[in-house]
Amino acid sequence: MKYVPDKPGYRTIQASKRMTLERYNHAFEPIRRKPTKTDLIMLSDYDKKLLSEIIKNQEKSLLEIKEHLINLQNENVSQDELYSFLGKLRSDAKTEIEEDRILEIMDLVCGWCSLDLQIYPQK
Repeated sequence: MKYVPDKPGYRTIQASKRMTLERYNHAFEPIRRKPTKTDLIMLSDYDKKLLSEIIKNQEKSLLEIKEHLINLQNENVSQDELYSFLGKLRSDAKTEIEEDRILEIMDLVCGWCSLDLQIYPQK
């Protein structure tokens, strides 16, 4: 216990709120370490914009898009996050061709394709 004169409740005795080293290290450990496969990361705005431009331009092949999606998976972007983003893109699609392209990519993400094209392993 220590005397704290400049805090609310002047002339009262308050418990010291010092954090132990163990609690400090535990609190800041997620910040200092690199993400592991069990940590899921949200899809960044940059990745969302890049992916939507790739789909809209339709200049890249499905295999090139798959490589980009694998990179996102390696950055620990979850399957659900990616699939829900593609669902939003699908609802905003302006042409049927664009929607079909998004559906093909959604098939790769959810695993509704051949085993060699799947991005996320089936559970």
